Amino acid sequence: MPHSQRCLRSPVVCTTDTTHSAAVLTLAVWHSRAMGNLVWKVVAAGAAIGASTVARKVTDGTWKFVSGQETPANPEDPDIGWGEAIAFALFSGAIVGLTRMLANRQTAALYKRSTGTLPKEVAQKGGKP
Repeated sequence: MPHSQRCLRSPVVCTTDTTHSAAVLTLAVWHSRAMGNLVWKVVAAGAAIGASTVARKVTDGTWKFVSGQETPANPEDPDIGWGEAIAFALFSGAIVGLTRMLANRQTAALYKRSTGTLPKEVAQKGGKP
């Protein structure tokens, strides 16, 4: 195995050339961060899909419990009354927003526990470092 490949596999062990070792270590750190961002994007997308599924089930169940009716198939349908359409839009929007926020917070907390830092996207939005 060539020297450069050995250094990429274990940059801490590579000590023959200080400049070379620093470059390999920098590359390893960059690669680690790039993979971390990719992992975050995949996990966040999965959390969003899960949150939307939970939101739909919570919305359907709660709407049926409160109103005694099934959720409107299409609240934009003119045959559905304005009051029902507006109430459903407000209610479902609040549930979707709440479940997405909870899923994103839990996902960011899990990411921080495993990596020691917040994901770049969360930290840029004003999260605590």
